[in-house]
Amino acid sequence: MRSSEWFVPGRTALLITLALILSACGGSSSSPGVDPDPDPDPVSTASLSGIAATGAPIDGATVEAFDATGAALDLVDAVTGSDGGYSVEIPLATGFPVLLRIMASDGTVLTAIANQPPAADGDVVLAHVNPVTDLVAGELLGESVENPSELAAALGGLDPGEPAASGEAVMQDLFGTAVSFERFASDAEFAAKTGDTSGSLADAMLDVLGNRARESEQGVMTLLAELRDQPDPPRLLEAPGFQVELLAERIREGIDTPEALGTELRAFGALSEDPGDPADDTLEALVVTVPAVLSAVREQAGSEISDPALVDLAANAATRTLRDALQLKRDRFAADDASIAATASGAGFRDGIISLVGSTLTPLLSAVATAAGDDGVAEATRSALARVSQRIAEEAARAISALDLNREDVAVVEIARRFLHQRLAGVDAETIAGIASGEVDLDQRLPASADIRDVQAALRQILTDDPSLGDDTLIALATGRWNEDSWNEFIWH
Repeated sequence: MRSSEWFVPGRTALLITLALILSACGGSSSSPGVDPDPDPDPVSTASLSGIAATGAPIDGATVEAFDATGAALDLVDAVTGSDGGYSVEIPLATGFPVLLRIMASDGTVLTAIANQPPAADGDVVLAHVNPVTDLVAGELLGESVENPSELAAALGGLDPGEPAASGEAVMQDLFGTAVSFERFASDAEFAAKTGDTSGSLADAMLDVLGNRARESEQGVMTLLAELRDQPDPPRLLEAPGFQVELLAERIREGIDTPEALGTELRAFGALSEDPGDPADDTLEALVVTVPAVLSAVREQAGSEISDPALVDLAANAATRTLRDALQLKRDRFAADDASIAATASGAGFRDGIISLVGSTLTPLLSAVATAAGDDGVAEATRSALARVSQRIAEEAARAISALDLNREDVAVVEIARRFLHQRLAGVDAETIAGIASGEVDLDQRLPASADIRDVQAALRQILTDDPSLGDDTLIALATGRWNEDSWNEFIWH
């Protein structure tokens, strides 16, 4: 029969095999297979990168970013490194401008506006965060920087060129000259000083601002706000005091020759490309004077003192004296730029500062180091020495600024040196130990100077009576006209 032929063993085995194959394929004529969903297209991204610094790099700070709608961006690995650097990935379609905010472990909060959107997948947008960018962001966005509900309207209301224009206006008022806001906001060369590696010149300017803030016992942002509130723009890079501080900072970082300093300042825009520009005369002079003074003071102190920290104190005192003398000359005694430049370039002024520090502070530092012996100078003693050296520098600067009658010679510095010797008579290692222990009151032992314009007026009269007076005669007349009690009345009070 036909039915019995169907179930022959070979044919049955073949049918079973075909059935298993169809089953393994997951389908049949009545149940076709379904292809899996295709992978989604990859999202195009860009990077936000930069350096967070206040002079020193800000390590371990949290980075936040908000797009043009005020929405917080979802960032991964948003923490600054030991060099202050950060890099986070954002969608290419992110709405700009973007507000960046870093929050340091010490509570410091700084902001910046990244204004230029990326153009293509993989682009990197540079956006540094520092006190200058924070100042600009604050002026543009106001309190909305800290208020998410108002941030979208504030960011969305910015014109495309507004952040850059505002930044340039701040730079012009704050620093003057042709220095661009880009140097602080998005310059690829911007770097914070780490260890023995020098930072960029813009970072050194932040260091100087930080040093000034510490001197006045306030935060750097408070200092910047005060500078912005002044009736007249400070234009710091045109101020001789700031120039001295900036050059000293670069010298500490290893850029210590007039040639290297001049090249850097011109590339930065702080000096014009024309070496003969009268507006640059003071800075041109200081590019030579500051390295010469600091090198000589360090060499002089180092020959007597083995402790590097005490040598630093001598160099810092020389820097303060240079800074304050020139700044007081301009601010208090209304000297013009030509007069200040002439003073800064004068060999007598330069050598006088070296002599002042060498004959007053260095012997004191050496005496303290000798008294300490092999035990080394204790931290409390170092602190006392720092306070005394600061006072010496302040007094020297006051004397020089008042006595410098636009004479480019050593007479006025020699008079100031004699005043300081009178002032410091009896201050020795034992006195420093007393200041360190609190048994001696520094303000009573070295009270602040009284007004010294009377002395300046008297010395001007001496030269008016006889403009041809030589150095020795001027010194003799000046120191002979007033005895020690009179000097105390006029200057040291």
